[in-house]
Amino acid sequence: MEKTVSNSSGNSFQIIESVWTGKSKILVDGNPTKKLNRKSFSYESDDQTYSIKLTGNSLFGMSLDVNGETIEVLKKLHPLEIIVSLIPVILVFLGGALGGLIGAGAIIINLSVMRNTDKILIKIIEPLAVSVAAYYLYLLIATYIWSAINL
Repeated sequence: MEKTVSNSSGNSFQIIESVWTGKSKILVDGNPTKKLNRKSFSYESDDQTYSIKLTGNSLFGMSLDVNGETIEVLKKLHPLEIIVSLIPVILVFLGGALGGLIGAGAIIINLSVMRNTDKILIKIIEPLAVSVAAYYLYLLIATYIWSAINL
């Protein structure tokens, strides 16, 4: 995940988080910061020292605390939005590794739509449509693999 936000002073903060390892990196106006621990960073410019703390995660919402000023990086989702987004997790239990892979992709799509739209109808219909499409994609691929094995 890569996201850029600005504070009230006009400084640009680029948050780079690895999907695979969860490691975070923050750039202030394009310059790297010093990592203090997993989610805390420090940066010194000519006239100011920044104490930066990253809170939250990509599922529940993320914010950046810069010298006491909180900047929203990823919108916090309502618990019902999270539940609806996680419907494809059923594929993990039904389909093992293949179901988990397809389900994870559908969950990422659902979370992205939940954060980027304010229309309630889309927030209801889209995750259900993506979940159904993911299930049919799983059935299609699983059937293909099954028929290839049983030739």
